[in-house]
Amino acid sequence: MLRITSLVACLALGIRVEAQTAAQPMKQLLVLGEGKGYRHEAVSHAIATIERLGRETGLWTTTIRTDTEVLTKKKLEYNAKNLNNFDAVLFYTGGELEMDPEQKAALLSFVHDDGKGF
Repeated sequence: MLRITSLVACLALGIRVEAQTAAQPMKQLLVLGEGKGYRHEAVSHAIATIERLGRETGLWTTTIRTDTEVLTKKKLEYNAKNLNNFDAVLFYTGGELEMDPEQKAALLSFVHDDGKGF
């Protein structure tokens, strides 16, 4: 856990230098932090750290979800966000996420076709 947090911090610090030289809009990061099975307490700590790093560096805004409803490119009810609203998706779970075949295809298209981050 400490290694992952340190890695994220180092990456954020390295990117911050670049961000200071060229003003860029904040990226939109979707963090999925839930899964079936065992729920490790480190998951919530890691997600909070990722959100804090984005806020402190000003490089990204974090949207945290504990479900997979957002893993679609279809318009959702109530103006809910979908994959089209994000630049990258980060999974930090203690188990397997439930995704139907359509959601898996949307996630693959998000990365492969749209060139977004995973």
